[in-house]
Amino acid sequence: MQTVAVALIDALGFKGIWKVADPTDVLKTLRGFRQVTQGMTEAINRFPSPVTFHALSVSDSLVFAAAANDSAHSARMLDLLGTAVARFLRNALLSDLPLTFRGCITVGPGFMEDGIIVGEAIDCAARECQKICVS
Repeated sequence: MQTVAVALIDALGFKGIWKVADPTDVLKTLRGFRQVTQGMTEAINRFPSPVTFHALSVSDSLVFAAAANDSAHSARMLDLLGTAVARFLRNALLSDLPLTFRGCITVGPGFMEDGIIVGEAIDCAARECQKICVS
């Protein structure tokens, strides 16, 4: 089993955004999210490391994840996720359609392979983000 760290975020006020913003701008922004996450994944995994990284966007929700075979790399994974999320958030706030996000970061046992994440970290992140979204 690996140690997996997950940051799960989603945009505030996105529901119904297509009613108040130009749909072309919304699609352009979401396309940009996809390009940023794909670019991050490729750039970070380009170099040999005991930590693997994957970022994925689905509409206004994003998942940033890091995994290692040894829990001794937890601090490195959290640093990587914090940096990736911070860079993404800065770009999101400065885009043509500025958005703010809410979310959480969790660490736990699990598995990550080709962007598929299973285990306590993703379960906990989904559970905690659901609490945030409901309140």
